[in-house]
Amino acid sequence: MAANKAADILGTILKRLIEYIKKLNQLKRKVKSVLAYPATIIFVTLVVLVFLLIFVILVFQEVFSNIIAAFLALTQAIVNLSDLLIYNAFWNFIGMITFAFIIVKSVKVELGKKNVAILSLKLPAFSDLLCKMTMWSNLAVPSQPCYRPAYPSSQV
Repeated sequence: MAANKAADILGTILKRLIEYIKKLNQLKRKVKSVLAYPATIIFVTLVVLVFLLIFVILVFQEVFSNIIAAFLALTQAIVNLSDLLIYNAFWNFIGMITFAFIIVKSVKVELGKKNVAILSLKLPAFSDLLCKMTMWSNLAVPSQPCYRPAYPSSQV
């Protein structure tokens, strides 16, 4: 009799666990699909920015090279950035690959995961998103609000 009762409880617990895992996976898919649009926009923006710095700024520099007056400081900084991208393309590519490799490897380590979590909580847009994700996934106690530091992150 006791074994039958324990089996019923175990079956109920397993059904709840299966439902919880399904809901959690649905939430993960929703969050990934929601974040795909901003990631795409950022990627396209960076590609357009690099295109402008490599091709368009070079044309403007050639057009205005006949002018004797020097460029303004901001204009000269943009021209220098364009030259940096053009003449150091190999090292820029190696640096990007190295940076991506370091980020991917550090996220797989426990300390890297902790640092990413701390950084994401300090960034205003991500902290609100993480707070809402936690509430939606029923991981937080519904009566408790999300953690908000009592001081601005700049005073840390």
